[in-house]
Amino acid sequence: MKPLKNIYLLLFFVGFPFILLSQPKRTHKIFSQESKILVISGHPDLEKSNANKIILEKLEQHYGNQISIRLLDKLYPDYQIDINAEQEAIKNADFIILQFPFYWYSTPAILKKWIDDVLYDYFPGNKLSGEFKDKVLIASVTIGGSEKRYSSPYKTVETYLIPLQETFEIIGAQWVSPVYSFGAVPSNKKLLETAEKHFVKLTNLIMRQ
Repeated sequence: MKPLKNIYLLLFFVGFPFILLSQPKRTHKIFSQESKILVISGHPDLEKSNANKIILEKLEQHYGNQISIRLLDKLYPDYQIDINAEQEAIKNADFIILQFPFYWYSTPAILKKWIDDVLYDYFPGNKLSGEFKDKVLIASVTIGGSEKRYSSPYKTVETYLIPLQETFEIIGAQWVSPVYSFGAVPSNKKLLETAEKHFVKLTNLIMRQ
């Protein structure tokens, strides 16, 4: 039995590294002047927005022709998503940012509708099959509550975002650390500063990819 055991050990030590080396390496997309950014704005009424509107304006000013912003509330006030148009926008993007306010620990309804309708075609053989491979997905979230409400003993923001993370990872997107800011309410006297800091965190994250 001992020679047989030695053979098993040899196969393990020779075969295991080979298996590791044979696994496909996941490379992170590097941001460059050729990179295209797609922002999906999920605020249901951007004109009444506090921080989201500022963040979007700063992104557009900063990235210019490299960025495309789709305002779901303006495009689809009736919630009838143009699936073909949204899928084409996805295909042309390297970085996808979901910009939205936290509504009851989740996305606003119009963004959830966008996810339900547009991502339905990710299944093999359908229009979006393989289209998310190597695309970077960033959740950019504004939160009305305080940081204390999302710290121990309460659940973290990352915990609430797990369903969103799982949704995009299963179709091949590269989920990176979300960007979020607290106190995004009109009563916050430093709201402009909060939005500007959020924008800086977002751009820094993109440049690190």
